[in-house]
Amino acid sequence: MGEESKPPPLPYFRATPKAKKLPYDAEFLRWRTIRFLYRIGLYALIGPVAIYFFMNIVMFGKLTRLTPADFVPEAQIQCLPMVRAIKQYQKDTGQWPDGLQRLVPKYIASVPWGQDIEGTQFTQWIVERSKFNHVIIYEFTPAAEGWSVKGYFADGPIPLPKVTLGP
Repeated sequence: MGEESKPPPLPYFRATPKAKKLPYDAEFLRWRTIRFLYRIGLYALIGPVAIYFFMNIVMFGKLTRLTPADFVPEAQIQCLPMVRAIKQYQKDTGQWPDGLQRLVPKYIASVPWGQDIEGTQFTQWIVERSKFNHVIIYEFTPAAEGWSVKGYFADGPIPLPKVTLGP
């Protein structure tokens, strides 16, 4: 048999032409440097602001940092029933309970996880993803009675009125 002929090479296998070099004159280099510095300046100004807001959105689900006012719903939903039960127990017996189990079942059905009382201070651990293990505190001492929060991102009084029992 004869020698087989090879098919012609396809056009996309051809050698690529060499790219033309741009003339780098002084004006071109000057404008390239100015454009580079302009972009660096924009990144330096906008970057920290974008990072601040992005981190707040990721960590807290909002643009701003946590404040004690952000803990109002947790205090009202999770803590208020227990604080009312403690106050009712103190009103009925004349003393503060030495543990929250003393309130079950007469004042409250069960003790939720993370709640505790030490002396005249009620505490509730908040373990939600966006609250990062803060502690809601209700102080029963008459001079300092009220709500507060302690934690890494928020610390201070919660804007809620003192808990009172109805007549």
